[in-house]
Amino acid sequence: MTLPIASPADIVQRLEAARRARAAERVLVAFDADGTLWSGDVGEDSFAALLASGEVRDAAHAALAEEAARFAPDATGDARALLARLALAHEAGAMPEDRAYALMAWAFAGWSVAEVRARAAALVERLDLRARRQAETAPVIEWARAQGVPLWVVSASPRAMVEAGLASLGMGDARVIAMTPRQAGDVLLPDVERPIPYADGKAAALAAQADGARVLGAFGDSTFDLAMMAVSDVPVAVRPKATLRARAGEVPTLVEIGR
Repeated sequence: MTLPIASPADIVQRLEAARRARAAERVLVAFDADGTLWSGDVGEDSFAALLASGEVRDAAHAALAEEAARFAPDATGDARALLARLALAHEAGAMPEDRAYALMAWAFAGWSVAEVRARAAALVERLDLRARRQAETAPVIEWARAQGVPLWVVSASPRAMVEAGLASLGMGDARVIAMTPRQAGDVLLPDVERPIPYADGKAAALAAQADGARVLGAFGDSTFDLAMMAVSDVPVAVRPKATLRARAGEVPTLVEIGR
């Protein structure tokens, strides 16, 4: 489906009109991260780096074996071997995407929060995420800050990577909902907090955490963002994937932001 194209300036005008119409309400603007604020997927980047380094720890072994028993042909071997098999299952489409995205976060079981954050910051720097920024959304971010409209980022990528990516773009003030491993003290566990911010869960998580604030605008690039965009006044596709274009009719007012 061909979407109407709106310039960044036009999107800002639409958001301003919606803000004025809701002057008596608390409002926010929500973004997906991967593909919307930057190109590529930082969860996939982090997972690939973990696989390459082989630094998966024994604390993840039992959970990896359980997932491998369901989605991989072999559930034997050490944690590194199990993670590699699950990566292949994900690539082959044999593992449900919501479970795969959760795995990318909890595969760091046994790591401390500080270790994961430091690793994420270093990886974002090595990837030069700033060079991957989607420039067309910058005017929207500038408008929101100028108007005092809170920025929220709702992503199925691991929290540490999303936060590191936002910091690198100067967006460390944004509120983050992301795939978040459970913890015992400051050590990550092989599980994630629920509900997970995936597909319909993105809209549900935003509603639960935003304390009744209205979503003025929601920006996404895939079908996983449809539910979040559907609850916004100004739903905007950013370099939309073909799957999103195919289902764009589910959000009749959806427009694509011009580059």
